[in-house]
Amino acid sequence: MRLASLTRSDQRRVGDLLRVLTSPSEVRADVIRQFHKKPDRQEMADLLILLEEWEWARQGMIEELSRA
Repeated sequence: MRLASLTRSDQRRVGDLLRVLTSPSEVRADVIRQFHKKPDRQEMADLLILLEEWEWARQGMIEELSRA
């Protein structure tokens, strides 16, 4: 995936996700709490929880998104 081939909205979302993933754990926990309160964000909250449990997966996602 190349960032240049994404729409501006998708580019912003990738950037937002990368910022969350590279934030301190307290910030990531707060984002997860906020997402859990919104039904339309539940799947993203579940993904972030999974990435918290598997540090190697979070690091891999950071690397992939950084290359995008």
